[in-house]
Amino acid sequence: MSTPVKLAAFLCGAQLGCSPAPAPEVEREAPAAPAPPAATAAPPSATPPAEPPAKPALDAAAQAVTCAPEVPADATLVDRLELFRSVCGGVLLASREDGLHALTPTLEPIVRILDKRVRWLQARRDGEARELYYFPADAPDLVHLDLRTGREEVLVSLPRLKHRCFTGAEPGQPSSPADPVDFIQSTDRLDLDLAAGVLCLDIGDRNENMASIGLNLRADLRTRKVEQRTVFVTEDCQKGAGREREPACRPARSDLPSPTEIAGSDRSGLASPSGHWSYYSDEDFGASGDYMYSAAFLFDTRSRTAYAVTPTALVKFTPGTPDAPQRPPETTCLIPAEAQARWMPGRDLLILEGCGEAGLLIVEPPGRVQKAQAHAVIPYP
Repeated sequence: MSTPVKLAAFLCGAQLGCSPAPAPEVEREAPAAPAPPAATAAPPSATPPAEPPAKPALDAAAQAVTCAPEVPADATLVDRLELFRSVCGGVLLASREDGLHALTPTLEPIVRILDKRVRWLQARRDGEARELYYFPADAPDLVHLDLRTGREEVLVSLPRLKHRCFTGAEPGQPSSPADPVDFIQSTDRLDLDLAAGVLCLDIGDRNENMASIGLNLRADLRTRKVEQRTVFVTEDCQKGAGREREPACRPARSDLPSPTEIAGSDRSGLASPSGHWSYYSDEDFGASGDYMYSAAFLFDTRSRTAYAVTPTALVKFTPGTPDAPQRPPETTCLIPAEAQARWMPGRDLLILEGCGEAGLLIVEPPGRVQKAQAHAVIPYP
């Protein structure tokens, strides 16, 4: 059933044209994965000391010019988003505790679209259509929001999980069913194929490195039927899990970036839209435990210079040689394998998840590194 959704910042009539809401005050968001060790692994005693601390590529306090185009009084929500997208070089959609916000690339507030936190947000542009798909924070319901009309519709509801390896209950003890959306471990484990009318997702009780049970869910958006299969289970979780079977579907996200060879380097990474920069992670400077962590770097393909990504700045890094290796700064972000990195289309701006207690970062080389103070951020298409 389709129902009007409460668009928090637009309460001035059917045309949805109002002033933007103020930016929320968020002290610190919890990271997607447990915080990694405070520093990269200590070098062996034979390793020479690191170079003297390098200066950031650009003063981390430097701020980009605020973009604030004049918005017509009769502008609709989509009009506003399209205006900022054109004038400011893009729009970011950020899920925060107090709702879904549209922000400029420098994280200036444009408007609060929803007054509720959302999960696993996707945005689609198809001709005149401007649509969002998400799960609300309190229910395993896939919701479609038409940004032109402000109407939302629940496309399918996923069944809650009763197995104790998801509920956390001790054997024989009662418990409340668990929300399956809470157990999606990474972005590439959820695939919304609108053309086929199918939602496909893989979930596990923990990350792949530690999982005791894995489930595959295929939801038919036309019939709203959901097929659930156990695809992996250990002895600890075998009771009540059913037999292992092949997945009913396999997530295959076509919108996620793939690594390519970095020009001027022997590594692979995610190239920025201009090709000037490439993001890569290096497990040699990482850490392991319940999660696998790799150190985060940007590579300048023109100067062939590497920069360590820290929560406040990009710091020039010279790896050294095999005989005399150097280590990046202790504050270098250690990124869990499940975290996602992606460039904003048309702009050399990196959205980087999972930088320890700093959480999600916005990185715009050569020097801007900014905490997003959000659970999730995606580009508005």
